[in-house]
Amino acid sequence: MGAVFVPQDEVSPNNNSILKQVQQETSINFPALQYKKPKILPQRSFIPEPQPELPRLPIPESVQPTQPASIPVMSKTIALVKEFEGFRSQAYWDTDGTPVIGYGLSKIGGKSVNIGDRIEQNEADHALEKQLQAIQTQIEQAVTVKLNAHQLGALTSIAFNVGVEGIKNSTLLRKVNAQDYLGAANEFLRWNKANVGGRLVTLAGLSRRRQAERELFLTPVD
Repeated sequence: MGAVFVPQDEVSPNNNSILKQVQQETSINFPALQYKKPKILPQRSFIPEPQPELPRLPIPESVQPTQPASIPVMSKTIALVKEFEGFRSQAYWDTDGTPVIGYGLSKIGGKSVNIGDRIEQNEADHALEKQLQAIQTQIEQAVTVKLNAHQLGALTSIAFNVGVEGIKNSTLLRKVNAQDYLGAANEFLRWNKANVGGRLVTLAGLSRRRQAERELFLTPVD
């Protein structure tokens, strides 16, 4: 009879009785097997080693999000402002007591105008267009509906005259954003008063200007 192979992982206390039976039947002496309880190793949780942080690469300018550029100010808007502001080469006092020059500009190149300052017309033209472009951009940001070029030009003109913040908080802009365009057009006519000596006075020049801006606002674009 050949030897009997007992796999090591099957050795148990009951295997010794099997060996005794084999010894009796074959007269072969087998050493007694000792059962050893397997040693259970403590479980250890795996903690990965921290990886070094990779350097962040700069985003190319070609894929960086950018604000949409404002459209150029219409020539009609520039002409309207020039018509009602008029050009003066020497600084003068505006109706609210602010020193202005050229086309009613209170600042040239970021510097406040002082009485006694002088300006050439081409320099004033450039300063006016730059100022109108900045105002138009702010108006575009405040408007939540799509405007045509005439509507945007009319709003830019009135904002140049009364101030952007005044228009931002006005019923005029609220009606524009509500798409009540006829109601908004009629709001232009209400802005025909100026502070003269601490009193709000209706001025004929402002009334004509507001009427011109209203007409531009309502003019369809070809």
